[in-house]
Amino acid sequence: MIPILFNIDKELCSGDILHFSKNNLESMSVQQNAHYRWLEISGTIQTVMDMSDPHIPVLPHLHGMLLSLYYLDTKPQKMFELGLGGGALQRFFHHHFPTASFCSAELDERVIDYYVKFFADTIEAPESYIVHANAQDIVQHESDIDLLFVDLFSGSAPPDFINDISFYENCFNAINDSGIVVINLLPLGEIQTLDVESLLLKVSGYTPAIFSIPFYKNRILIAAKRRLGRIPFTQKFQQFCEKLDIELMNILQLK
Repeated sequence: MIPILFNIDKELCSGDILHFSKNNLESMSVQQNAHYRWLEISGTIQTVMDMSDPHIPVLPHLHGMLLSLYYLDTKPQKMFELGLGGGALQRFFHHHFPTASFCSAELDERVIDYYVKFFADTIEAPESYIVHANAQDIVQHESDIDLLFVDLFSGSAPPDFINDISFYENCFNAINDSGIVVINLLPLGEIQTLDVESLLLKVSGYTPAIFSIPFYKNRILIAAKRRLGRIPFTQKFQQFCEKLDIELMNILQLK
């Protein structure tokens, strides 16, 4: 059997509750054990932070999303994230690219509050920040982005506009000519992955690179205004992954 990169059931089977809140729609909690701190929303784990190395991406889908860095010709200068979660990408980029600009847009004020109190870096990069905003609205006002991360969920499912071509048109208008759009999709079925792939093809003119995460439902779609192709598993690529703590053993490129 293929080893699991991170086994949620095993690693997060018990923990102390640091904070809990509940409204009519959902419950939110921050929990911690000896090794990890995590954010759980209505029974779904949203983010996990390694207490000894907070910048290291823990959940497997993050490793797939970070493969987008390999497609860039130069170091990223401006990144934008739609959906904050527990700020895993914030911590990663603060550590590896401390002078770059990284903004996260988050609609739920409680998520922002939880990030600031429980998941933020001790010392944050000066050009990094978080805004309270609707993803559909704010992306229309952005430009010249190198990496645009789309990591949006309504409960445990993607929002309805994830199937709206106008959303992707706005995303591609927000990136520069060499920029990349990275989508973490938790599809309701495999047909939804095909639908989003089709929308990205219509908007960009190119088929996105698609990655799957064994034992997880996530599909990672990486799209650009150019053909990306398959990642070559060369020594150079392995060195790139080692430098950025990207673990490849549970990432499969489908297209």
